[in-house]
Amino acid sequence: QMVSSYLFSWFNCDVPYRIEQHTVGWTPRLDGTLLIEHELVVTDSIVARMVLGVRNTLRMRLQNQVGFKLNKLWGTPVQLRIVVRPLKLRASVRDRAQAGIPVPSE
Repeated sequence: QMVSSYLFSWFNCDVPYRIEQHTVGWTPRLDGTLLIEHELVVTDSIVARMVLGVRNTLRMRLQNQVGFKLNKLWGTPVQLRIVVRPLKLRASVRDRAQAGIPVPSE
């Protein structure tokens, strides 16, 4: 729930509605931390790029902020790992232009 609240505050329009969330697992570690693995499934690779941000900055910020809030709520150290997985791969206009593939003009 906390992950989706950040997604809705950071992205506009229909991007948050294109994202499915799955908690893959909860693993208590020997040092007392709780490792939570979370997966965001998006419709295609272009939406995945938007969610990841430049050099994964948005995903890392999401991990840090949600992990910090869970740590504060539960009183135990939490390490959150978020993976973004696209359902289909689609090349953007920039990718097609760099690969030398003709880009249709509108």
